[in-house]
Amino acid sequence: RGFSPPPPADAAAATSSDTSSFQLFAVTPLETLMVNPRYTQDPQYLTHYEFLGRAVGKAVYESILVEPQFCLPFLNTLLSKSNTLEDLKNYDPEYYASLVKLMTMSREDIASTGLTFEVNIYPDQQDAVELMPGGSNKLVTKDNVIQYAHMVSHRLLNQQAAPQIRAFLRGFRDLIPAAWVRLFSSHELQKLVSGDDSVQGIDVP
Repeated sequence: RGFSPPPPADAAAATSSDTSSFQLFAVTPLETLMVNPRYTQDPQYLTHYEFLGRAVGKAVYESILVEPQFCLPFLNTLLSKSNTLEDLKNYDPEYYASLVKLMTMSREDIASTGLTFEVNIYPDQQDAVELMPGGSNKLVTKDNVIQYAHMVSHRLLNQQAAPQIRAFLRGFRDLIPAAWVRLFSSHELQKLVSGDDSVQGIDVP
């Protein structure tokens, strides 16, 4: 059938699709944590994320290290930064590489894939999500493949878990002011949260 991007990282791929909806975070191929967009079955699910955000904020405030590492695209959201296609490599390198390969293919090879402006979010489900209204009927071509790649990464990194991330951020900002955390890059924030000898604790106002 020709080239087709592999499914993106998901908790179901790391464990089991039967339990993935009960996990607050999904494990990425880089063995870091990303908010699990499938965790919605509990009516209070956003409260859970807000509580966790507050707990992580308290840990940062008190210079207590959190052992699991969050993926850099998730930390970008804590910095109020929108993720781009380049950030996809820090979430799922294989998926990023497949999109880069797609963008370099010839006009004929892209046409042979039959790809449309949709993305399959979960490996264990056949339903695709449209990237734009009418996306299921819009073919990916050499002329729009760059737009397609950017829309895929935007959907995966910025949109699919937006309610959960906003709830986490509310809790986190209860203790860590937005103006303070924006002083750091996502790499620096990762070190502050999970620990690194090169980053020293900083007083939070």
